[in-house]
Amino acid sequence: MRVTSAEEMLAAAREKFASADLIIFAAAVADFQPLEKSDEKVPKVGTNLTIELKPTPDITATLCANKRKDQIAIGFALQTHDGEAKAREKLISKKLDGIVLNTPATLGAESGLFTWIDFQGLENWGSLDKAECARRIFMRADESVLRPFHRE
Repeated sequence: MRVTSAEEMLAAAREKFASADLIIFAAAVADFQPLEKSDEKVPKVGTNLTIELKPTPDITATLCANKRKDQIAIGFALQTHDGEAKAREKLISKKLDGIVLNTPATLGAESGLFTWIDFQGLENWGSLDKAECARRIFMRADESVLRPFHRE
């Protein structure tokens, strides 16, 4: 299903969430969007333009608020500073089972610096290509890895 907004992505994900055993929140959604949208081109008037922004829905937090105990949810934290602390905050506040910390340098790149964080600790994966990162995420999400430590 093709979506073009955070609201559409939330609606599409909501349809599948309840039946999923493993959810990996890997899509990058902008944190803000224009308060008002226009169907027409905004004409250039020769002066600065101010655009008021509003937050987009937090898809991960919204869906995981009703997560089943037997579901595993893995998220990403793209951070520019205080990465570990902010990733740990997201792990708890969004009710995730694990989170992958990365930086903006991974956007559009074939590789990046990745760190796995869960309730047992932190594992610095270092520089990996994205396929290897995905393989490691699936290994961590395997029931034999997370289930014994699954947060109640």
